[in-house]
Amino acid sequence: PFKAACMAVIAANALYLGAAADFNAKNSYRRLQNQSEEPDWKVGSIVFTTWFLAEILIRLAAERLIFFTGEDKFWNIFDVVLVTESVVSLSLDGRSWTFLRILRVFRLVRIVRLVRTVAALRRLRTMLFAIMNAFVDLMWALLVVMIMVFVFSIVFNNAVGTHFEEVDMNDQKALDDAHAIHEEFGTIYDSMCSLWAAISGGNDWMHYGKLLRKMRGGEIYFQL
Repeated sequence: PFKAACMAVIAANALYLGAAADFNAKNSYRRLQNQSEEPDWKVGSIVFTTWFLAEILIRLAAERLIFFTGEDKFWNIFDVVLVTESVVSLSLDGRSWTFLRILRVFRLVRIVRLVRTVAALRRLRTMLFAIMNAFVDLMWALLVVMIMVFVFSIVFNNAVGTHFEEVDMNDQKALDDAHAIHEEFGTIYDSMCSLWAAISGGNDWMHYGKLLRKMRGGEIYFQL
């Protein structure tokens, strides 16, 4: 019963985190509309933090050193870190640091415990572990893509630099085109972002293609 209750609270906490994030975004925007902000949700955070703290203390009393040396030692240490973060966040009384806000997202990782424990989620567990096992290969694939993006960004930036040197300062249309090109390909970082947006569907690739075609010899770079 205790284990089932823990799993139910983890699921409820995940739903609460989603609702709280939605409330925080809407509530913070009220200030920009010259409206008074509503009080933050503290009761739910206190309830869940108290539960998880009590759970750790009960497990510590029952397992003792096994809590830190057993098969689930890494999960147990991770739970201690999350509970500590929750207690610190509550003690700040509304004040928050950036790294604590980022760490707060990791509370959702508790859902993995739910997937690992509940037998009815066996198929989901198999799918998640398959994704995790393929994660390293995915990272290598992304690295190859980023190297290609970096190389072509260098090519385009060199071409853009040459084009800017040849722009007629008395030609307003050429200046406007140069400003548009600079906005998307003005730096290596901008070029990489533009190319990534083009290949990932973040923006239509023809938008960048039209800019490249405005340069002298742009058809060559457009074909690249």
